[in-house]
Amino acid sequence: MIAMQVPPAIRSDCGKRKKLKAKRQKKLAASLLIFVVSVLGVSCGLTRLAVDAEASALIAAVLDAQASSSDGSDNQGTSHVPAGQLGPWVTSDVSRDLMQVSSLSVDANAAVDAVNRAMLTDPDGLGVVHVVMIVTLPSEGGDVSFPSSARFTNMFERCMESLLCQARRIPVHFILLTDRGSEVFFRKIVVKIAVSKSRVPVFVDAVALADITANVTSSLERLRSHLPSTPRTKYADPLFHVGPLLPFVPLPGKPNRVLVLDVDLRFRADISQLRDVFEQFGTRQAIAMAPELSPLYSKSFKAHREKFPESKLGLPRPGYQGFNYGVALMDLGRLRSSEYYRDLVIPSSDQETTQRKDNALANLIEKYSFQPSGVGDQDFFTLLAAERPDLFYILDCSWNVQLDLNLKSPENSEEFERYHYCCPHNDVQVYHGNAGYPIPEN
Repeated sequence: MIAMQVPPAIRSDCGKRKKLKAKRQKKLAASLLIFVVSVLGVSCGLTRLAVDAEASALIAAVLDAQASSSDGSDNQGTSHVPAGQLGPWVTSDVSRDLMQVSSLSVDANAAVDAVNRAMLTDPDGLGVVHVVMIVTLPSEGGDVSFPSSARFTNMFERCMESLLCQARRIPVHFILLTDRGSEVFFRKIVVKIAVSKSRVPVFVDAVALADITANVTSSLERLRSHLPSTPRTKYADPLFHVGPLLPFVPLPGKPNRVLVLDVDLRFRADISQLRDVFEQFGTRQAIAMAPELSPLYSKSFKAHREKFPESKLGLPRPGYQGFNYGVALMDLGRLRSSEYYRDLVIPSSDQETTQRKDNALANLIEKYSFQPSGVGDQDFFTLLAAERPDLFYILDCSWNVQLDLNLKSPENSEEFERYHYCCPHNDVQVYHGNAGYPIPEN
C-alpha cells in the first residue's frame, strides 16, 4: 500500500490567533493549488482546464489532512491520505517544480503529483502525448560541425517553446534520453518553459540511456557494427542507434505509442494532431515517418538499382527516397509483437539463434547492396522499409519539412528539388532545421 505523507502537525504555542492564521494559509494554498491545476500557461494565452471530480476529491483529501494537523489537536505525528485515493504514485519532478515556482507547500506539490501522474497510466497515448527525445551535449574534441553546447541548448529551448505554445488539447509527457549527468540539466529547461509557456499539463522524465539499455547492449553493438555511423559526428554516439530498440527498453510510463522527435524542430501545429495520425494506421503498420527530402539514399541504393534497373529505391517521389527519423511515430506494442522485427534487432540467449538473427540483418543489407549513409538509426528504418513497407505509414512531409541543402549543387539543382520540395510555407506543420540550417521565424 502506498500512502502520501503529510508534514507533521503545526504546533500552536501562541494561542487561537496563530491557529486561525495557519488555517488561512492552508485555504490560500488550496486556492493557489486549484488555480495552478486548472490554469496553465500565460505567455501563449490563458486557457482554463477543468478539474475533474477525482482530482478535486484528492485535493480535498490532502487539504483535510493538512487542516486536521493544524486544528489544535494533539496529533503531532504524521497524517496520511489513504492509498486508494492516490492511484498510481510516481514522483513527478515537473509538478513539484511547478508548485515550488508558485510558492506552494511540499504537501500541495504531492497532491498535484498524484493527480497529474494518474493521467500517465495511458500506454496507448489516447489521453496524453508521449514524446521521446534523444538529447546529448556535445563533448570537447567532437565533430566541429555539431553545434556547441550553447547552440544546442538554444535549439532545444526553441523546439520546446514552439511545441508547448502550439499544444492545446491534451497533456504532453516528455521522455528525455540522455547521457549520464545531463538529466537534471535538460529537465530544468522543460520545467522552465512549461511554467511560462504551456497551456496543457506537462510531465517530464529525463533518464540516462545507459540505465535503461543494459539488457539490449549487444543489440546496440550489432546495429552499430552493421550500420556504422560517420566517425567524429554526433551519429557516432550510441544514443543515435537506440531508435530501433525503443520497443524493448523500459521507458518511463511504459507507453505503447510514442512520438520520437529531434531537437532541431519548430512546431507550427498542435502536437496532438500529429499524435492523431496513429488512428490512421492500418492493422499492420507500426511506424510513421516522412520522406527524406534530399538525395541522401540515392547513393545507398545505387548498387541495387544497377543490378535491378526497374527498382525505384533511392529515387525521388513517386520512387522511394528513404525516410527521415527527425519526426517519427512508433507503435512500440506492435513492434514488440512482430517476430520479424524482433529477429532483426534483438539477439537470443541461444548462440545458434543469435547467429541466425545476426545473419538476418546482414542478409538484408546484402540483398539491397545497401551502403549506410552514416546517420544512425535512420539508416536502419530506411533499409527495413525497403523490405517491409507494410510496417510503415508514410507521414505527410508537412510534418517534417527538412531544410538541409548540403547535397545541393549547381550541377544537380533541378534533380535536388525533385527530392526536396514539400509544400508551401503556409501548409508547413513542423520545420526541421537539420544540419544547422536556419528555420524561418514567421
